[in-house]
Amino acid sequence: MAKPSTLTNEPWLISSFTYTFSARNDNIHKLTSGGRYELRVDLSDWEGGTWYAVYKTFKVENESSKYKLTVGDYSGTAGDSLKYHNTYKFSTKDQDNDNHNMDCAKQAAGGWWYNGCHQSNLNGIYKKGKPDFWNVVSWKGTKGDRYSLKFARMMIRRY
Repeated sequence: MAKPSTLTNEPWLISSFTYTFSARNDNIHKLTSGGRYELRVDLSDWEGGTWYAVYKTFKVENESSKYKLTVGDYSGTAGDSLKYHNTYKFSTKDQDNDNHNMDCAKQAAGGWWYNGCHQSNLNGIYKKGKPDFWNVVSWKGTKGDRYSLKFARMMIRRY
């Protein structure tokens, strides 16, 4: 896998999980509304397996649109597990915007662009191995939606 910095001269912007979801989504919206951005997701498991996903289209709408996600033009080795979430609004335990009769954010223990409910969840609970519930950090195209990944990183850059 190529190092992100070798793909172009533009550096990747690494996500920071120290802000609240709203502040983080506001920042991502402000950034991605000002041009064309792509998303790269790097993933690894506990056994040394690694995968990546690149989406040539990546955008997060504003708060009044409930931070709707737009992704497109996938390439990579991780499987297109974010496509399922394309055009969905961001849900949290107090903002149920998913397409399911239960509150996916409560069930999956983290905010995400839930559909009904997820094929990827990078804000889930961090656990080692394969728990018996899908509330973990996961990407279905790797080891399924119930396998807790060891590492997940989302990076965006302008192109």
